Amino acid sequence: MLRLDIFGYIAALLLLLASLAAILYISISRFPLDLVILTAPAALLGAMASYNITYKLVARSFMPDAVLPIAIGSMVYIVLMAARIALKKRQVALSDANKPTEILRRIFGSLSRRLDAILVSLGVSLIIISAIDMTLVLTRVVRDPVYLYNPLIIAGSIVSSMMIDRITPTKIIMPTASWASAILLYSSIRSKAAVGLLKEGRRTIKIHGLVSSNGDVELPLDTRSSPHIIISGSTGSGKTTLCRILAKSLREEGVGVIVIDYHGEYTSLEGYLILDAADTSPQIIPYPPEEPRVLELVDSIGRIFRLGALQVSMLTTIAQETVRRGGRSFNDLLRVAEDMLSKAEDPQTRDIIASLLPYLRILATHIRGKPIDLEKMLSSGVKHIVFDMSTVGSDYASMIYAEYVLKQIWRYKVKGGQRREIDLVIIIDEVHNILRGSSEEFLSRIFRESRKYGLSLVISTQQFEKLSQVIVNNTDNFFFLRHTDPRVVDKISLLIEGRSGRGDIASIIRSLKPLEGVLYIARSGLILKVSINADR
Repeated sequence: MLRLDIFGYIAALLLLLASLAAILYISISRFPLDLVILTAPAALLGAMASYNITYKLVARSFMPDAVLPIAIGSMVYIVLMAARIALKKRQVALSDANKPTEILRRIFGSLSRRLDAILVSLGVSLIIISAIDMTLVLTRVVRDPVYLYNPLIIAGSIVSSMMIDRITPTKIIMPTASWASAILLYSSIRSKAAVGLLKEGRRTIKIHGLVSSNGDVELPLDTRSSPHIIISGSTGSGKTTLCRILAKSLREEGVGVIVIDYHGEYTSLEGYLILDAADTSPQIIPYPPEEPRVLELVDSIGRIFRLGALQVSMLTTIAQETVRRGGRSFNDLLRVAEDMLSKAEDPQTRDIIASLLPYLRILATHIRGKPIDLEKMLSSGVKHIVFDMSTVGSDYASMIYAEYVLKQIWRYKVKGGQRREIDLVIIIDEVHNILRGSSEEFLSRIFRESRKYGLSLVISTQQFEKLSQVIVNNTDNFFFLRHTDPRVVDKISLLIEGRSGRGDIASIIRSLKPLEGVLYIARSGLILKVSINADR
């Protein structure tokens, strides 16, 4: 299946060819050859501007901004040539003493005599503007018409209609109406469509409580782009407040959300099932037992506690014996290990089992509740869950718990197959708590592959500079809040300035106040300063 941007290119190319053909036909049939040669460059640039606008409307992607000054330059060129030709036809010498007055009189003198032609041109311009407004509203780039209410665009339509009247007969005003309106539309559409952030996707989420100079902020939520979000800021900058706003907005839009909450700051969210991590535990050993998942458990414990090869081998044996006896929890795992220790006769075996007991006791003590089957909960329609990790008294136990939650979600989404829309978002506040446990490789895999399964991640961190390049490269949406660490500011500046070409990012980041930030959309190059409403 062709991607939407291919259709955009095709549609825009067809319009370009049609515009060029119409301009050439009209010019050659109506104008002297010297005038055709004189205006050909401007006509070509005008057609290119039409191509660019059409591509943005159809493919919702953005070409380099260099097109805008070129298009504006072409309009200036057309207007100057119009005035020059009009004056030349009436034999007004540029050296005349009354040159300024004569120029104005000749340019605007036909307003009363050719009012019908000007009104036709203006009418066509307004029809074009209305059609574009309707297209943008229907495709959800914007929610309300914007161009018909823009006095700058209306004024441009009137002026350009008068300019066109000076160089073209009434018969060709219709097909060439108001290039100035098209240029003004281009200058406005980039910011308006960029705020919608639809590019190649088909769905956006309005973030209530987050505003910019362009109004409410909407974020893309579609599998055709990278829907993940990274929130970076120092302590007190507003990371948790922003994550809470995202959790509320996503739930209101009907998107499933699972929050991994390390500090108990999301337990008051309305409409969410709050699970106390100290009183529940992920189903570490499934029923019926699956060998890969048993080995997965051993691998997680081994990595987080940095176990040696002999310890990992013995832990595998203990886990397999736990499965054989029907165990499902860390308490079961500990009891089996203690039983095996009491029966072991080989001194080396006893030493290895004994070295594992402190780690297993940590897990059994701090993750002691009844095992929960998260996959079953999600399948039954429970879509909004907060895992409160603040009651878990061990960082190691928290790492194991969070990793198993992520793995259960991942298995559930993979089993569900590929999706066309994002229907589940994981929010991980203070993600560095997980990365310390050597889970970065698994997290990176989710960032690379999850969007095709309809899964998106939102992570917040104080340590943006420590995120892997895989995670950063597979993220489109960044919220950068206040930072005071020069190393972090430098890395943020390098990321944005390297992709957008702007050179003032560092100073902007340093000047931010609490609950202020910069929204950066990598694929569109959009950079917006945003304010966070703490009362939301």
